Amino acid sequence: MKSELKFLMFGGFLGAGKTTAIRKYVSWLSLSRGLRTAVITNDQASGLVDSELMKESGIATDEIAGGCFCCKSDLLMQSAEKLINDVDPDVILGEPVGSCTDLISTVSAPLEEIFQAPFVVGPLSVIVDPLRVERFLKRDGDGVFDESDIDYIYGKQLEEAQVIVINKRELLSPVRLQTLENALRGKYPAAAVFAVSARKGDGLEQWWEYLETVAVVQKRGMEMDYQRYADAEARMGWLNGTLRLRGTESMDVNAHGKLFTDALVEAFQGGNIRVAHFKLLVKPMVAGTKVDDHAVIQWVDNTTVPEFTTKTDIQSPEVSVIVNLRAESEPEIIRAVVEQCFALIAEGKVVVEKELTSFAPSAPKPVHRV
Repeated sequence: MKSELKFLMFGGFLGAGKTTAIRKYVSWLSLSRGLRTAVITNDQASGLVDSELMKESGIATDEIAGGCFCCKSDLLMQSAEKLINDVDPDVILGEPVGSCTDLISTVSAPLEEIFQAPFVVGPLSVIVDPLRVERFLKRDGDGVFDESDIDYIYGKQLEEAQVIVINKRELLSPVRLQTLENALRGKYPAAAVFAVSARKGDGLEQWWEYLETVAVVQKRGMEMDYQRYADAEARMGWLNGTLRLRGTESMDVNAHGKLFTDALVEAFQGGNIRVAHFKLLVKPMVAGTKVDDHAVIQWVDNTTVPEFTTKTDIQSPEVSVIVNLRAESEPEIIRAVVEQCFALIAEGKVVVEKELTSFAPSAPKPVHRV
């Protein structure tokens, strides 16, 4: 264990680009600083695309499932200690659930004050999608909320942020981006604000160098209405699913991903279902495939279209499909849609393995709140 071991959380709402930023940060720490990194992912259920991508990239990864970091703080501490013993990292990165907030009071402070963790807890970075945060600021100014609106969670994530990272900056013109930066600095003056593109690699080093040099920012806990927080989370249906197929001929990995996604979008549009985040990983199950031999598709908002973030030319008689889907709908409805999409791509093939978990998140109940 190193005396300078640091723990950092990259939080933010579903679909903001946390995983891409973490993977780029891990690479930068290794190549530019010669530092070892470990990552702890987090979800309400097991079977994360993010965890699979981290492991495929050779990143030491542990996954905490079944609840947020705040509700699983004992497991978080155990996971950190395991990674310290197994990997001896210089930095441990935590990626909390995208619908989670109040992290400073329920995670950062307890790690230091109750668990007396053997590492320094650094500033909390909250990553935001520029289009979503623009709409939020407009709704906030107009006062367009209801008692169980998911905007309550989103606003609290921004309120507690010690660093606000506007990701996907290429989606905005320079003038529009500057206007957004100014608005965030004006509304959240205690937070440092950076504009980056994790996918393109633009602006990232300024953020990361800030994390190296800034002293740990102490911020008092927020006032939280946990009933409203629970009501907002309960509006979302949660689904993690896996499917493994075997055919008589080689399958086009990209085509299967697109077929699944097109069917999902059509069902959501027809059922007036609002997506919060959809991530699909399709990969060939053949010996000798490389790390990037897979297809990844993401969809983060009904006003946008799904996009491939990774493609592959590999074809295989056996493929694995992992889907993570969060949407504002009943879990049973989301499950029925995914079952239909699975059946579509499985037609004429052998289903080697299939698993689906769908539910609405339970009310957040932090183990500790300082």
